[in-house]
Amino acid sequence: HLDRLARESRVFPRGYVPSSLCCPSLASIITGRYPHEHRICGNDPPDGNPFGGSPAERAAFRAGRARMNDHFAEWPALPALLARRGYASLQTGKWWQGDFTRGGFTEGMTKGERHGDAGLAIGRTTMQPIYDFIARCRGDNRPFFVWYAPMLPHDPHDPPRELVDHYASTAPSIHVARYWGNVERFDRTVGDLLDHLDREKLAADTLVVYVTDNGWLQNPADKRCLPRSKTSPYEGGLRTPIMLRQPGTIEPGSSDALATSLDIAPTVLAACGAELPAGLPGINLLDAAALTARRQIFGECFTHTLVDIDDPGRSLMWRWTIRDRWKLVVPAPADGAGAPAWEGRLPDPEGCTGSTFYRTPAIDALAAAGMRFTRAYAACPVCSPTRAALVTGRHPARVGITNFLVGNRRGKLLPADYLHALPDAEVTVAELLKAGGHATGVFGKWHLGPPQDVARHGFQVAASTNVAPGSGPPDDPMHGRAIARQAAAFIESHRDGPFFCYVPTHSVHVPLKARVDLL
Repeated sequence: HLDRLARESRVFPRGYVPSSLCCPSLASIITGRYPHEHRICGNDPPDGNPFGGSPAERAAFRAGRARMNDHFAEWPALPALLARRGYASLQTGKWWQGDFTRGGFTEGMTKGERHGDAGLAIGRTTMQPIYDFIARCRGDNRPFFVWYAPMLPHDPHDPPRELVDHYASTAPSIHVARYWGNVERFDRTVGDLLDHLDREKLAADTLVVYVTDNGWLQNPADKRCLPRSKTSPYEGGLRTPIMLRQPGTIEPGSSDALATSLDIAPTVLAACGAELPAGLPGINLLDAAALTARRQIFGECFTHTLVDIDDPGRSLMWRWTIRDRWKLVVPAPADGAGAPAWEGRLPDPEGCTGSTFYRTPAIDALAAAGMRFTRAYAACPVCSPTRAALVTGRHPARVGITNFLVGNRRGKLLPADYLHALPDAEVTVAELLKAGGHATGVFGKWHLGPPQDVARHGFQVAASTNVAPGSGPPDDPMHGRAIARQAAAFIESHRDGPFFCYVPTHSVHVPLKARVDLL
């Protein structure tokens, strides 16, 4: 049924929501404003307990939600704006802003509990409230707006048994089978709505808009989502197809233009002949000139539970923008961090950079004898990815190593195909130089897989350790010099021929050990 909707719609496959969390995303759809504008930036207030707790905790939670709803009420929402054109409106499904009247709906199912209470029955147990509402509007000869926001395929993942059985044989786990079952469950309701419009001969006069509030990549191991989906600034959390259907008015097809759920409010208002509020950041997706003029879109991701109801910046995690085929994700500065690093960068600690705090005569001599690049950066602020980039010349993400090996599988730097060792297929500098007749050696911290892997990656001589932090060399303050002596011996033994000597030292990594006379 979603496939049918796509065939009959103008589809924007490059659609996005500004925030990958349901409450702020839904508030942005209905107001056409960024989360930092309407200040519904997270799902829950910082205080209290949404799932029970003591009377004091419940009271604190209700007070926080009331404060959030006050912020939301400062902005006109679609139902209120359409009411000026005589539209009746119905709220069903997810609705975080308390009673349905707060959004300007004339009718609704939600009375005020967290994210929907009675409204969450829509799509799961009934569609009748929508059909009854449409019938009343037809009887009154009144145009209508329906907010159909079912809690599907959202958890609980409890589709009918027949759907679980259907997907169990092909899904990688029962958790995925249940999620896929919920997707089909939602798909069937889309078909029910389209069929109802056809039966009532309303299809040609009804603009159907499809969008999701946030993405979800099902974790095969449990009922939660994978890291790079909901609440993240990545495609799995933000990207959604946006579809517009009105037979006879909107020509079906696919558009490669960037679109955002912020465009839904101006698109709907324009289609209904309603006045657009000043300053809406979105555009009318049916306006070809506006689509052509658009250069990029923006978004922002916040914490699930707010840090501060009144100050969006306190809860900000990421800002992002997309232009052409490129996406920039900018982490929020730490609370109180002040200016970004590039505005107040501290000098490197070596003496050759002007620092007088450390004594580094050997490094200073090396700098004086060669060329210094004073604006150089590591490929990643973590050891294994940086070492992978050094020996291959490729970005860590392309190598598949984006955190220290034996690291946290759920770390936010990890892609889905996180690897535990440098792949044999990756060509290293050592391999290329060895093929050209160079002697090759590595002395020190390898940390790209087991120490024996160095031979497979082109190193003929090795005195390396690995693996996870804390399992490296003994706590010997002379260990660094031992590595240096072996490297020097390798260089001396190959002084008459070309050689490549890679010396990734352990210093100044923890454990921080030093000779007593240097302390």
